[in-house]
Amino acid sequence: MEVRLTLYENTGKPLKLVNRKTPEKFVSIIQEINTKIAKNLILPPFVDLNITDLGDMPFAVAKKQVVSVSERYSVVTRKGNRYTLTTTQSIPILAHEWGHVLFYESARVHFEFLEKIDMLDVKLDEIKSKLQIAYKEAMDLEKSANLYPDKDAYRKLMEESQTEYFKLVEESELIKGQLNQINEVFIPYKLRSGPYDEFWGDVISMLYTENPAAIYNTLDMRADDAYISAERRKEIVRRNPVAHINHLSKPESIHTKLREAMEFLWDQYLKKPSVMKRKADIAPAVLKALFSELQWAMSFPLKEDLETEDPLDVGFMKTQNDRLKKALQRELADFK
Repeated sequence: MEVRLTLYENTGKPLKLVNRKTPEKFVSIIQEINTKIAKNLILPPFVDLNITDLGDMPFAVAKKQVVSVSERYSVVTRKGNRYTLTTTQSIPILAHEWGHVLFYESARVHFEFLEKIDMLDVKLDEIKSKLQIAYKEAMDLEKSANLYPDKDAYRKLMEESQTEYFKLVEESELIKGQLNQINEVFIPYKLRSGPYDEFWGDVISMLYTENPAAIYNTLDMRADDAYISAERRKEIVRRNPVAHINHLSKPESIHTKLREAMEFLWDQYLKKPSVMKRKADIAPAVLKALFSELQWAMSFPLKEDLETEDPLDVGFMKTQNDRLKKALQRELADFK
């Protein structure tokens, strides 16, 4: 798989990396994840990896195979204090964001409508480009009417130009209609997939770092004494390395809705050295459990006023966690 690297300026100032080898390191991390963890998963043909020196928000555009991360992150705590994460703390974030791309690549196969949407989107983009060209040609032709002494020939050219333009418009509307039909199944996917996608990103990060507190150690900078004391944070990690989820994020966040299932996955499986040695086998098993539960969640009735996210319903969240734990138990039965 090709990693297409781009370094970019994020603050308007010249790019200034702390370590000039960071881009090479980040590329190697993605390649290592692919080799040791994701070798039994579907990989995209390429990824566009965008790296800047200092940023505040990593993100992945999974369907376009884009991951944008920073060497370091500037973080503002709830108390208003600003901290800068180290390059080492940024590594779990990179693994998490790459996990989103891996999730979508496999989801396109499991949920066939996603691949169909991608194909229609490509066709629609092509038609939009042709429409722009056709429109410009028609305008240029209209402006140059005085250059055509033969008015019948000019009229014929205009008719051909308009026919081509409206043919493209018709094709565009046809594709939009097909996309609207697919939306009946895509919207439930869009509104339900978030917690499962974020869960998977954390799994990839944990498998890569072999550290259940990897994401915690990154998020730790966001906490301060006004939110939770340093001593209390250390106690939380000592007692339960993944329990940070309960304390550093709002319970309704899509990043934390499946926190009980995450604790179950670590306590029952990932913390065992014998299981951690089988990363390439456990990854597809976990993904299979996630997809089966996402399929169920998509069939659960949606609230009429729901537009962007899963319903913030405690009962529903408990059911999601209980079901996912059972699904993980089923798919990981051979991992001791």
